[in-house]
Amino acid sequence: MERQRCSRDIAGQVEMSLATATTPWLTTDFLAGLLRRAEDDPALTVDGVEVRPASAQGDNYASDLRKVEVDYRDGGGGRRRRSLVVKTPPELPVMRRFVAELRLFQKEVFAYSRLLPALRTLTSCPPVTPAYLPADTPDIVVLEDVSSRGFKMADRKTGLDLAHCRLALRALAAFHGLSAELVRRDPAVIEHLPELVHNTGRRETQMRFIPNTYDSLADIVETWPGYERFAGEIRRRRDTVVEDLERLVVPSEDGFNVVNHGDFWVNNMLFRYSEDAGRPEEVCLIDFQILRYGSPALDLQYFLATSLARGVREDHEDELLASYHEALRASTSTLGAARGVCGLDRLRKDFQDKTLYGFHAACTILCAVVAEPGDAMDLGSLSEESSESDHVDYLTKALRGERFREAFQRMLLFYGKKGFFKSK
Repeated sequence: MERQRCSRDIAGQVEMSLATATTPWLTTDFLAGLLRRAEDDPALTVDGVEVRPASAQGDNYASDLRKVEVDYRDGGGGRRRRSLVVKTPPELPVMRRFVAELRLFQKEVFAYSRLLPALRTLTSCPPVTPAYLPADTPDIVVLEDVSSRGFKMADRKTGLDLAHCRLALRALAAFHGLSAELVRRDPAVIEHLPELVHNTGRRETQMRFIPNTYDSLADIVETWPGYERFAGEIRRRRDTVVEDLERLVVPSEDGFNVVNHGDFWVNNMLFRYSEDAGRPEEVCLIDFQILRYGSPALDLQYFLATSLARGVREDHEDELLASYHEALRASTSTLGAARGVCGLDRLRKDFQDKTLYGFHAACTILCAVVAEPGDAMDLGSLSEESSESDHVDYLTKALRGERFREAFQRMLLFYGKKGFFKSK
């Protein structure tokens, strides 16, 4: 038994040395310090570590993820094993600059260290999120690997069916409702949630790339028989979309505002299933890097535009909004704060008013969500010196993907039926 354990430890050390070539700080001492603080056990010692990538190509862009298995002994000598996920800024220079500019890791540390703990003080049933292990470095996020509790990711390429959507929206509603009450009690929370994606300070950067992306998409749509008419609609919005998005994300002075997840799509939630029928029973929310304060319709539009299986939105959109609203009111009713929640009709109107936000996600994000590995965005081809055309080129492969064509064609017909293209 001892020989087997030594062999495993040696293999783990070799794997760790290979996986941490670009992360020399990821040492047994670093991990021992994390676990000692997390478990309040100063005598804890680490015996062995295994490190491997935690995401496949196309599953994640704004961070590098590593799964870390740690074998350790507690202060009493008992042997234990813990699985962690370590998030760091991406190695690619262009993405590292993007992440730094948007302060994604600072927002996520705020979420796990302050926001989510504060929400838990308001209720006995908060949304499920991973346990957080504070690190000494601000751009490193270490989390519990919730796959050890049976949570797993759904298939981003096929999207979520109705049962998964209902579960996800109930969790989102709880997050939204509790956050609105937290802000009511402590308005200073908003100071930690500046808008860093769609703001006037980034307008020049956005204008360098978004109109070109719309042009490239319109060129592709023009080649689809029967869909040529939509190409002009896409081009018509290219010059105004950046400023329009800036206006949409501004919190309403007289409306209902919440802390938005900001990146609420299928890969940022994990599901646990019943053993007998395989039904989704619980959802865990992850990746709080783009928090913002504003209308809940922003998260709803983003989710419905990026993460649903074929036919779910077309057949069940209003049902999903009603289900979300019911859960939103329930999340605050025990706090005596439900009266401050917007009514369902107001939510529907706000959702309609934010349609462009969802359409923009469909134009720029959906292609990456549904991409096969071979069609995934090739960010490795970009550098600090890359031109605007280079940035569009890396996206074009995903825009030309077969899955995107099928999904976006359905989306165009849906938006057309809703009258979106007649709104300007």
